[in-house]
Amino acid sequence: MGTVLALLISLFSCFIAIIVLATSSNPPSRKLTVFLEIVCFFFFIAIVSYAIKDNMKDDIKENSQDEYILPNSDKELLEEDDIDELDEEELMLARNEIYARHGRRFNDKKIQSYFDTKSWYKGLVLPEEFQQETLSWKEQKNVEFILKYENPENAVYDHVLSQ
Repeated sequence: MGTVLALLISLFSCFIAIIVLATSSNPPSRKLTVFLEIVCFFFFIAIVSYAIKDNMKDDIKENSQDEYILPNSDKELLEEDDIDELDEEELMLARNEIYARHGRRFNDKKIQSYFDTKSWYKGLVLPEEFQQETLSWKEQKNVEFILKYENPENAVYDHVLSQ
């Protein structure tokens, strides 16, 4: 926001300078007027391109958030309301999403294929090399919380919880 404000103030200053020069008793040289017009044009282009870039960042962030089952499971402790409408498979994927955020790869092909489709996923850590301590305490609590709601007979456990 500060950059846009600075660009707007600069653009406004250019327009004021052009108006003052155009209405003065001693009109400026044509070169000076053209120079100021070019400067104003570049400030205008800078403002538009910054606004477009900023809007694209918001779109990318929004689209990335749409790719998560539980977008805030890395920042907030989950509650029943967060997961009560998820089926067994979604719970399993939501739990593994916490690990996937840290670049963990998965032995289970179905889980790995699922995360490979996500733009945010960078699977760089082999399952046997993943350190449980990589997770924040909130993430560890969320894994435990989700596990309580998964059907233990049918859930796919692709990691080992440290006890």
